[in-house]
Amino acid sequence: MNNDFFRNIIRQSSLFILLSVIIAFCVNGLRSAPLPLIGNWSHEGRIIAKAGKNMIIPIEDVRKLFADKKAVFIDARSFEEFKAGHIQSALNLPWNDFNNLFNSVAPEIPPDKTVIAYCDGESCGTSKELELALALKDLGYSDVRVLVNGWSVWVHHKLPVESVETGWTFEK
Repeated sequence: MNNDFFRNIIRQSSLFILLSVIIAFCVNGLRSAPLPLIGNWSHEGRIIAKAGKNMIIPIEDVRKLFADKKAVFIDARSFEEFKAGHIQSALNLPWNDFNNLFNSVAPEIPPDKTVIAYCDGESCGTSKELELALALKDLGYSDVRVLVNGWSVWVHHKLPVESVETGWTFEK
């Protein structure tokens, strides 16, 4: 008798859960903007989700903007990381010190150029470069983009870099 009682509870609970899942899928399908069933949890996916639009710029476009001198690069990493090496002619505006340092950097950011914020993977937490880009957008800069894993990608493609510590410059 106890076995029948527990089997009945398990069967009813299973049916209840199955019915709940079916109803949830149906309701989601009827929404005007259904929620995605599978999320994109990559760094790029989180940036797009947080920004509400795609602010990511591919390295090919970045390379052209750099060559044509039509972009200002802003490094969101710490000053220590920036000193060790950064994109040639980039400005350092660490996200953690944005409020204190922005006014000193602002005159070097022309409003007619594309602003490319970058950082470098894990050292930047979830998205310092995105937070920096969104703050610049809020301040009126119209063309602000994010180069995901910017420093690593830049170095990987052997693009021009420089270092404050050593004074070296590497150009391809």
